[in-house]
Formats: sequence, structure tokens, C-alpha cells
Amino acid sequence: MTNPPSIDRGVLRTLLTDAVTGALARGGLDGCLDGAIVRARRTGGCCSVFVFDVDHFKTVNDAYGHARGDTVLRLIVERARTVARDTDVLVRYGGDEFVLVLPETSAVEAAQVAQRLVDAIGAEPFPGDPPLSVSISLGLATYPDDAADRHELIELADRRNYLAKRRGRGRAVGDDLQAGGRRSSDRLLERDAAFAVARDFLVRLDARGRGALRVAGERGAGHTRFLAEVGKLAGMRGFAVLHVGTDAAERGVDQAERVLVIADTDADLAEVGRRVRRLAGRSGPRVVGLVQAVHDPVGPAPPVPLLDTVVLAPLSESALHVWLRSTLHGEPTRELVQWLARRSGGFIAQAERALTQLADLGHLEQGGNGDWGVSPVAVARADNARRRLPAAVSSLVGRARDTARVADLLADRRLVTLTGAGGIGKTRLALAVAGAVADEFADGAVFLSLAEATTTELVVSAAAAVLEVPEGADEPLADTVIRALSGLELLLVLDNFEHVLSAGSFVAALLAAAPGVRVLITSRQRLRLTGEQVYPVPPLLVPDLDRLPTRPEETAAALDASPALALFVSRATEAVYGLTFSPDDLRAAAEVCCRLDGLPLAIELTAANCDVLSPTRILAQLNERSELPATGPQDLPARQQTLRATIDWSFALLDAGDQELLTRLAVFAGGCPADAIAAVCVPSGATAGESISRLTDRLAGLVDRNLLGARNTADGVRYTMLETIRAYAGERLATAADEGLAQRHAAYFAAFAERADKGLAGPEGASWYARVSREYLNLRAAHIWAMAERDTLTAARIVLGVTRYWQKGWHIREGREWHRRLLAEAVDRPLPDGVRGWLMESAAFLAIKQDDQAAALSLGEKSLQLGRELGDLDLVAKALNVVGLVARQSGDIDRARACFGECVEIQESRGKRDTILAAASGNLSMIALFEGDLHTARKLLLRDIELDRLLGNLRSLLLTLVGLGDVCVDLGDAAAARPLLTEAVEIGRQIGDIGGEAYALHILGRLTRLDGDPVEAYRLYTTAIRQHHGFGDRFAVLYTLSSLTDLLSTVEPALAARMLGAVEVIRAQDSTPMTKHQAAVRDRTLLRIRAVLTDAEVEAAIAAGRVMDLDALVATALEVDPASCAQRRGPRTA
Repeated sequence: MTNPPSIDRGVLRTLLTDAVTGALARGGLDGCLDGAIVRARRTGGCCSVFVFDVDHFKTVNDAYGHARGDTVLRLIVERARTVARDTDVLVRYGGDEFVLVLPETSAVEAAQVAQRLVDAIGAEPFPGDPPLSVSISLGLATYPDDAADRHELIELADRRNYLAKRRGRGRAVGDDLQAGGRRSSDRLLERDAAFAVARDFLVRLDARGRGALRVAGERGAGHTRFLAEVGKLAGMRGFAVLHVGTDAAERGVDQAERVLVIADTDADLAEVGRRVRRLAGRSGPRVVGLVQAVHDPVGPAPPVPLLDTVVLAPLSESALHVWLRSTLHGEPTRELVQWLARRSGGFIAQAERALTQLADLGHLEQGGNGDWGVSPVAVARADNARRRLPAAVSSLVGRARDTARVADLLADRRLVTLTGAGGIGKTRLALAVAGAVADEFADGAVFLSLAEATTTELVVSAAAAVLEVPEGADEPLADTVIRALSGLELLLVLDNFEHVLSAGSFVAALLAAAPGVRVLITSRQRLRLTGEQVYPVPPLLVPDLDRLPTRPEETAAALDASPALALFVSRATEAVYGLTFSPDDLRAAAEVCCRLDGLPLAIELTAANCDVLSPTRILAQLNERSELPATGPQDLPARQQTLRATIDWSFALLDAGDQELLTRLAVFAGGCPADAIAAVCVPSGATAGESISRLTDRLAGLVDRNLLGARNTADGVRYTMLETIRAYAGERLATAADEGLAQRHAAYFAAFAERADKGLAGPEGASWYARVSREYLNLRAAHIWAMAERDTLTAARIVLGVTRYWQKGWHIREGREWHRRLLAEAVDRPLPDGVRGWLMESAAFLAIKQDDQAAALSLGEKSLQLGRELGDLDLVAKALNVVGLVARQSGDIDRARACFGECVEIQESRGKRDTILAAASGNLSMIALFEGDLHTARKLLLRDIELDRLLGNLRSLLLTLVGLGDVCVDLGDAAAARPLLTEAVEIGRQIGDIGGEAYALHILGRLTRLDGDPVEAYRLYTTAIRQHHGFGDRFAVLYTLSSLTDLLSTVEPALAARMLGAVEVIRAQDSTPMTKHQAAVRDRTLLRIRAVLTDAEVEAAIAAGRVMDLDALVATALEVDPASCAQRRGPRTA
């Protein structure tokens, strides 16, 4: 590299050379980079800059000293010079961090140079004793594409350098796409992906007010240290941090605004719940969070809403290499790293234990050049111990954590049983565990398949054959086998034990007589022997369809995040040499994995067909039919040839009654409670010899065989099936001619929906909301069946019963579609006029929620007319309320007031203090509020709150509390407003009403701004906007934007003016005029803007905003830096 002619020679002469590396010293960077930018600006060209550093460089210094570290840095500079061009300038920025300036270099050219540089550094070990392999992480940025000046360019390249670390190190990054938040960390001391989740959790916690982060991981995964780092992070962000189970004082926590409770794995759950619930009480801090460490990512619900889960995944071999280097203060051999990876499963606690044991046995050896290795004796012992295990023909994907966990169990227990459904991967996991721990047994591990054994005698005979135990003439073979094993130190793996459970007595006798033997069993059922440890094998983690990559270079992160997707890709590429996955292919594969519930066998069989079908076509076929492709490796046992064969094999072991019950359970979607099964599957007289009293036993038997799952819910045990098993049972159901089953299912859930309608409106609304959420798939299935059978009355019962659930903000589009189809079907299959009128009223209300004013008005007026014709005053009152809402949102306040007033009169004249009266009265209060008649509004709202509390109508109470809080804010009574709004937010979260919660957050934002915290006000406004926009409530979005625009008028007046222009056009397009209150806010906002900008600037900004649609307007509002809201701009001067 020579000095570039584009950089001032006088500046270069003043530069100092770094004494250690020979690169330029940091003092010369500014002049070099400024010169490159000036040249690019003058010529209309570009320039680029790299910021890179050495991965895990601290471990080199710690293990070999700074002299060796300095040598490595000098050699890195030498290799960098072989890649850089003559015009490039390399600067040592500090420590192991370097900057490379590339004059007259575009982003594309820079990316090519960057990749060559990364490859050159990692191409081969650096010479020395011992040789060292290192890599670099590099961030690149280009002027003027990415930044306008030197400072921005370096800052951006540095940020991308950090992203390179998060994406796995040893790479170059030239974009700002965040790495997937669920990647397994490949670092020992810093878990970047896990910390990213923790940081995101703290941000979301601020928005939600209450929430929990579950930190899961195997024992030894590093929970304690990770929690300590999260505590530090929270402390830096202003949280008061309380560690449960330590001597840390609680003093001052109650006075803090934001509290984070941290509980390690050994914390008492009851104590954690008590402390969190006390803090989260109504009078507690504004923000209360819980970070709880657990060993199982699926466990009891925390005392506050669970916002996210992070898994402390096992470390890779490269991370273990770094850990060994630091621990041993020397370079480990590849054999030692691989040996430790097998023994520890990637968990540091196990690694420390294994390394200590290796040293105690004298098998940890130091070579003449200072490197550390494992003795040939230990390696040979491990190889001999695994000699009798079947060799795996393909890699085991996604089971590192399970392998380590089961291996840990075997260290403490002598009998471990892996349970799970057919195809879940029990056998593969057992083999992986045996391979990992075999060298801990002097006589190794032995694998015994019981697929062909049907009796205890056949089990014993198979064991004798595998163990090479000769059969004696004078004693039973079982005694001979036990005697032969009594002096051995052995792991015995017994596969497919479920259909020879009677042989459990042989296993018990063996364990009693052979203390050196441990047994690992795979079975769909536990053996129920003393000392048995059961380990349920879970499906593989399926991908998050909302976080799939859009660029090919992000594929690796996606595969790290989802073992199920990684398995699909692995098996597909094994089937088709050179197969690559585009983003569309990867999405199709991800959907296939979700469709197959992460069941490994199903995924493998499906992916094997990628030689004839693309992932997209496979997905289409799976959606068209439930049967999986019938091809697969022909050398597998018959039961694994297809998924059908696997489930057939399990199904054939059931008696006729269990087979019939499992088949009938396919009618349920998403699981069901026992009472639903009793009502639908076991009707009186439907099955010979069957009675409801036998149902519980049969369900328990199916759970034991892992054909059903069971979990506790607030309303009892809920039974579930993997979708693949349900599809199999569904096919059998289709040929069973059980015509009344689907009808009984629909009737049951129609009745459930009617109970839900009443429950959702009452004091138990929150629990009913949870029940409807659990049964929503069943309700959908029942509705689909009723529509297919043209049973419009049953379909209508379901739709009307679920409407209150939809009104809370979930599945609104689906709810409207159900209404539309049902009303259309009713033309040919007439419904009673009263039912039709109620359907039109509920359809109108849902249309209002999505700001479809035209549809809402048409349906509402038809419903009102029909109600008057029928003399159904309840329907008339409800329809009047709906028509009044449409009138209010379209600006016809007089009609709205008349409709609400008539509704109130109808209900009061009949003495009905019900939810219809509460809604209409509350809407009259809102009109007074929007009209600026604050005292009338306050009087009405106080009456409404009393009525809502009397009725236990939480949703109406939520809106009324917000309305009264809004009035108190306008009247300047902050002390009265805050408890009202805080209670409203809590109710919204309790009942799952995201629209009502967003409304409360909006008004809380107004209150917070008046309290002098514009940054927090911006956060509350934007959270509310996101929630309203998420389910399409344009009216509420515009209302909240008016408050946000008023806030921005004092700090970003030009932006505020653009937003005013956009809102003006959108309101006109939606026929949504402003209320008097909103008009007053708009006028005040405009006055503030004109105090800062000239008239010409204001008009130009407003004109620019008029071309924005709502999506663009929301995106613009959310892009503002919250910190800027604290920097008020003063008025312009003459």
C-alpha cells in the first residue's frame, strides 16, 4: 500500500506510524478519511471505510501474553496489506481494532475487498508455538450512500462491526439488518443474541408496564451470570433491581418508578410470585418486570404477562475452543475440543466437570510446544465404548440441549425413559446420548432394538444375543444374562419398549443385581418402576414465520434459530446435491415445518421428496391433503417408511375402544376439555359397552402412550394431539361413517358460544375471554361444518356468541367474513328475522371497528328497521347505538346524540340497567367530551362508571375510565386522572382489549406530557398508534396522531406540519371530520408551528404531507428519535 494521491501529502507526512503493527496511528485517520471524502465530493464519486477487530483477542493475550498478541496483530496487518490496494490506508484505531480507508471505492467494490480480507485473515493459522487460528469481524460503510461525513461514516461502520459479531463473527457486514434474536450464541463470555432479547424485553416492558422474561436453559448453561448482566443492563436504564433469594435490600424499591425483579433457578417460586404481585398492585411502581431463570422453557405462567423467552443454548465447538484456551492458558488440540464437546453437550458446568475428571485420571496431557490434548487411552476407550452402537447415517439436528440434559440425568439416575409420540426422535436421541456418555462406562454402551420382540422371553433372548451371553442349560436365560452383566460397567439402551412393558420386571431385576449398569429406554409409555426418571422428548422448535430472512445471507441465522427448519434443509440437501434455498423456498419449508408440528420423522420424510418437488409444491400438497408422501429410505424399518406406517404401528397397539376414541377425537381442533369429549365423543348409547365412567381411564391411557397430550388450564385438564396424529385419526374418522359426531361437535360449541356471550359481558369476562381463546379453533371448525351443511341457525348461534370476543380486537376480519357469508347464505336458507337483525347489528359494529363507515351504516340501519318492524326493543336499542357511533365518527353529532338519547330512553323506560344502556350512556358522555362540554361529560361519566361496576362490564368500564381520565386531564386534575387511566390500562391487559388499552395509553401520554416528560409521552403515543394501526382502527389512529402532532410541533415543527397535511387529506378521504375538541388541538398545533417556521415553510410542509397515505404517516411518526422530544425549539426571530 502506498499513500493515495487523493490525500493531502502534507497531512500524511505528519502521521505517526504505530510502533507495534506498522500501520498508521489513530491520529492520522481524520485527515485520511476527510481527504477521501473531499475527493469523492469533488469528483461525484465515493469512498468506503472498514472497521474491524480480532474475534476473542483477549483470550490470546490471557493465554500467551501480550508479546504473542502483538505478534498476531503485526501478522494481521501484513495479511491485510496483501489484500488492500495501493491507494488504501490502514490505521490502527486502538487495541485490536483497525480502520481501513478505501478512496474511490463503491459499496460493491468494498464488499468484495472486505470478503477477501476476512478470508485472508482466517485462511490458515498464524505461525508460532503453538500456531493460532483467529478471525475478524468487519463492518463497512460507504460515502455518500450511507453517511454524509467522517463521523457518521465511522459510526455506521462501527455499528456494522458489532452486527458482524452478532451474526456469528468471522464475517463482513455492510447492512443494518438486525441479526435474528433467537440465534444460539457462539460466544462464551458474551451472549449477544440473548442480550438482544433482554434489551428488547426492557423496551417492551416500558411500553406494557408489566411483563416477564423467561430465561431457560440446561443446568450449567450460565443462568446466574446472564441474570447478573441483565441486572446491570436494567440498572443502567434506570430500573431498581431486586434479586430474589439474595441479601439485597428491598429498601427504596417501592418508591421507584420502574422495578425489575430477578429470580435465579433456585429461587422459591411462591416467594417470587408474592413479591412481584405485591409490587404490581395498583399502588405499586409504574413499571414492574420479572426476569426468571428456569430449566424448562415451558412451565407455570409467571405472575405477570410473559413477554418473551430466551434459551441459553449450548456452546459450539468454536466457543468451547475459546473457553479451553482461557482455562488452560494454552492452545487446546482439536481432539480435546471434540472430546469435551461430546462429554459436555456444550454446557460450561458439564465441561468443567469433565475436564476436572480427565485431569484427575491423568488423561489431560500437555505437549512439548505447550498445547493441551487428551490422551490416546481416553480416546481409544471412548471409541471402544461406542463400538457396539449403530452408526448414524445422517446428522442429528437440533438435539444438542436434549442430549446434554439426558446425559446429565444419566449421571444421577440409573434408569431413564425417553417418552414421546412415534416419529418424535426418541431413538435418534437415545443413540446420541449413548455416544456422548459411552466413554464414561468402562464396558461402553450397548444398543438393543425391541421392534420384533413381543414377549419378555424374546427381550431376554435379544439381550443375550447382543451381549454375546451364551445360553446355559441349568438356569433361566434371564438369570444368565443378569449374572453376566453383574460385574460390568455398562450403559444398556433398550429401544421401542412400549409394547413389551411386561419385561419391566427383567429390567428391575437387572438393575438390582448389576450396580454398574445403567439403562436408557425409549418408549411411548413409562415403565412405572422404582427410580425411573421420565424425560418427555419434545418436537423440534419450529420457525417464527414473522422472522424469516428476506436475504440469502441471513439463512444461516434462520437455521440456527429453528432446529426444525435446519433439519428440513439438511435432509433436502442430502436428497439433492447442490440444492440451494431461495427466501421463498425457505418460507415454504418453514411453513411445512409448522404444519408438521416440528415432528422430526415427518420433516425428514417430507424433505426427502425435494428431489422431485420444490418446497413450495410440497407445502401445497400438504395443504391439499393430510397424507404425507409415501416415499423414504428403503433401508429403514417398515414402521419408519412413512409417517402413516409409524402412526399405524402405534394405533394397532390400542384396543378397539381406544382406537374408536382416538379416531373420534380428531373432530376437535386445538384440543378440548374432558366435558367436551364426554358430550361429543361418548353420547348415550353411541358405543356398545362403553360408558362415560370409562372415559377418564381411556384418556389417561392415550396420554401415557403419547398419542394425546394433557395440560392443566384454569377450567381443568385440556387434551391435545399433534396435528400429524390428528390428521391420521381424521382420515380414519372420514371412513367411520360416524355422521352424528360433527353435528354433536357443532351443537356443543354453539351452546358454548351462547354461554360465552353472556360471560364476556359479565364480571368474569377475563376468564371467559381466555376460554374463548382456547376454544377458538373448535368454534371455527364448528362454524365451517355448519356452513357446509347449510345449518345456518347453528352457524348464527356461534357467530353471535363470539362477537364480543371479536370486538376486543382479535380476528375482526374473520368475524366480518363469517357474518358476510352467513347473511348471504340466509338468502337461500332463511333465518328468523330476529336472528338476521342481530347478525346485521353485530356485523355493523365490527365494520365500525375497522372504519368501514359505509358498510356499518347500511347494516346498522337495516338492523334498526327490522327491529322496529318486529317490535324487538332490545334490537332497536342496540341498533340505535351502532347507528349513533357511525354518525359520531362521520361528524353528524346531532344524529349521534339523538340515537344515543333514544337508546337510553328505551332502556330506562323498561327499567333495564344493562350493557346496552351503559354503552349508549357512555357514548353520550363521549359526545360531550368531544364537544368540549367537560363538566357535562364528567357528570355523565361518573354515572356510567357506577353502572359499569354494577354490571361487572369490564370492557365498558375500561372505556368509561379512559373518558373520565381524559376529562380530568383537560380540567387540569392530574391527581384524579392518573389512577383512572392506570386502572383502565390494567383492565385492558386483563381482558385482552388491545384497542381499549391503546386508548388509555394515548390519554396517559397526554397526562405524562403535562407532567413534563415529553419523551415518555412520545413513547405512550406511539405505542397506542401501533396497537390501533395493528387492527385497522383508522379513527383511533388519527385521534392519537393529533396529540402526537401537537407534541412534535414544539420539537420537529416541519414534521408536524407534514403530518397535519397528511391527516387533513386522510380525514377527507375517510369522510371523518374533526370534532370540536380535535379542531381546537389542530389550531393550537398550527399556531405553535407558525411561531417557529415562516408561512412559506409551513405551507410547503403541509403540501408535502398531503401525498402521504396512513401507512406512510404512521411510519413517519414512529421514526422520530424519542430523545429529540426533550429539545424544545424556540420561536423564530425577525
